[in-house]
Amino acid sequence: LPARFQDLLPTPPVPVLPVAVEQPSIIRWVILHVFDSFHTQFNLWGIAHKYQHHPSHDPDAFLSTKDLSNFTRSALEQVGHDPSARQEGLSPLRDNHAPPWPWANMLIWQVMNWRLTGSAQKSSAEVNHLVHEVIQAEDFNILELDGFNAHTETSRLDAAERVLPEDDPFGIDQWKTTNIEI
Repeated sequence: LPARFQDLLPTPPVPVLPVAVEQPSIIRWVILHVFDSFHTQFNLWGIAHKYQHHPSHDPDAFLSTKDLSNFTRSALEQVGHDPSARQEGLSPLRDNHAPPWPWANMLIWQVMNWRLTGSAQKSSAEVNHLVHEVIQAEDFNILELDGFNAHTETSRLDAAERVLPEDDPFGIDQWKTTNIEI
């Protein structure tokens, strides 16, 4: 072949030496941390407890009711409901307090007991509203609450709102309902 038709190839690069790849070390053991924790439910005062492990025994199995309470019958009889046994609504006993401690009277104790038990959604402002705007209202009549049931009254409100016309200002939410074609 003539020289013009011969292709002179460049010299190939030097081959790369193989790199020794280290084998990954074999894992000899695995440490597995298993947590057997659990949470108790919230009690009347909004307190719950988180345990890291399930107990191996029932800690209350050998307790009597006397061990579970620090309130004695003699303390209740000593304070009782005698207003002269209290000073400014506080019981003279430091360890054992009978209701209405720490409040001035049983009605305030009942309102505050209602506020502090059950749902944590009740605010102090709502309790103030209940007392000042409802209970202390001039037209408040305790006899009108005979047979009261919140579920029944809520159902009555729902039924009344369903029969209102759509444009009624006392409607549920004053939203307009219409059909949309797409």
